[in-house]
Amino acid sequence: MNVGARILFFSFLVLLCLPIANAIGISPAKVELEFEPGKEYNLGFSTIGAEIITTYLKGDLAPYAELVDAAQGTGPRGFDVILRIPADIEPPGQRMLLVGAIEEPPVGSTVAARAAIQAPVYLFVPYPGVYLETRFFAPTVNVDEPVNFTVVVTNRGRDATTILTTIVVIDENTNKTVALLDAPPTTIGGSEEKNVLLGWDTRGQKAGPYRAELSISYDGQLLKRSETFRIGTQYIKIVDFTREASVGVINPFEVFVQSEWNTPFKDIYVEVNINGTTFKTPSIDLAPWTSNTLTGYWDATQLSAGTYPANVVVHYGDTFSTLSGPVALVERTVIEAPSAFGLTSRITFAVILVVLAFFLITIRRKKR
Repeated sequence: MNVGARILFFSFLVLLCLPIANAIGISPAKVELEFEPGKEYNLGFSTIGAEIITTYLKGDLAPYAELVDAAQGTGPRGFDVILRIPADIEPPGQRMLLVGAIEEPPVGSTVAARAAIQAPVYLFVPYPGVYLETRFFAPTVNVDEPVNFTVVVTNRGRDATTILTTIVVIDENTNKTVALLDAPPTTIGGSEEKNVLLGWDTRGQKAGPYRAELSISYDGQLLKRSETFRIGTQYIKIVDFTREASVGVINPFEVFVQSEWNTPFKDIYVEVNINGTTFKTPSIDLAPWTSNTLTGYWDATQLSAGTYPANVVVHYGDTFSTLSGPVALVERTVIEAPSAFGLTSRITFAVILVVLAFFLITIRRKKR
């Protein structure tokens, strides 16, 4: 075996001897608890993936938690965590307990890499009084479909309150109010969450962008949120297409389209006519409100430079959309591309050769 082969062989052995950390898992991966003063939670966990596992607790809730694991230092197993909620925890807000598991190396092993994992246990400590948080959803719909607004209100405080919910719908094209929606008064207790639903009948409304402005009033306070949505029509817009191509070759011809519909389009394709020559693109599916590119090929091998009229038609279902415009056919100068093996690559390769040569010379000297 020559010197180079020996180097490769020993390098392979070194890679085999490198420490490998096994995957380790813990279940459940996440726990969310409700704050109840004086309550005791008994949480069951299990670990997998290693022969020797140590479990532990960390986080700001660790002082209130007890780890019950009679088989520390063994393999996959189940264990318990007891969390005792005190009468109060300061400061209020999101608190967390981390239930961890870490792989331990066998006794006498030189393995350094250890796998570890932590499962968070979340507990939200309520604020004094009333503390509201809200999420607002305004879905996009098709023409003449109703919009069902959803308002999720969470009281992170300890006291109950009554809310009044109002939604103003504005046409973004005209900036005019087109609807005013009010919900009945809703009472929300401490640490409680409720959904407020409001529907809007869109019959007679034009397709386009809209804005829903939410107002929630309670105890002299006001919460505001705003969401945009669209009323769609069964229409695919041709945004643009290739405006310049090369003489004497078969050119890729790209057409950029955009869906204005809240329903997927199936098997759409584009037909292009340029100066009496017609070609088509392969068909694709187009998801709601998305854009995509369809590509066909225009044979300009027998054409001269100049400007040619193009008519582009996108076909979808039983209908179509069109866009027309000029396409310039130009002469292009062929420029030799620079070598991919550039200066940086050559320098890197040279450094590798120098290092390899150094090792070879060192090994030969030791051998002599």
